[in-house]
Amino acid sequence: MGFNVLGLGVAIFLLLILLGALMYGKKHSAKKLRKHFDKLAEQNSLLISSVETFRSRMVGIDCRNGKVLYLRCGAFKSQSTLIDLKTIIHCSYRKLYLQTPVNSNRKEVKLIVSDVLLEFDQEDLTIVSLPFYQHSMDGYSDITSIEQKARRWEVLVQKLISTPDT
Repeated sequence: MGFNVLGLGVAIFLLLILLGALMYGKKHSAKKLRKHFDKLAEQNSLLISSVETFRSRMVGIDCRNGKVLYLRCGAFKSQSTLIDLKTIIHCSYRKLYLQTPVNSNRKEVKLIVSDVLLEFDQEDLTIVSLPFYQHSMDGYSDITSIEQKARRWEVLVQKLISTPDT
């Protein structure tokens, strides 16, 4: 009986250490992401007025200069995109789906969200896509809040590009 209690105590102790390490890692990653984002904004002479952070991504807007800065940090590399809203004719929210089998006979399928994107249609007819969510990287968590964030950004950008002063 005493051995089982001791084993349970050790398991709980190890679990608490693991949870603490995960929380520290998330906090450290968020600080690192913000530092990298701020550095990019400074390098591009941006005055970021609104910022959104979700997982390993960050998006910000410089309303005065009409620019959007997006940063995605991965385990081995980061990717940034700077969009000049003066070249954008339309911005839209887009949700892509993936079919997955419900059971082993593969006759029934269900749709799951694979990507949530903010797409920028440029004057030269090219499209720039900023992924707010990617199932392959993000799993199932936070999809509803990320969809809401993408929709808010769509509205914000649409207002700016429809204003002649941008």
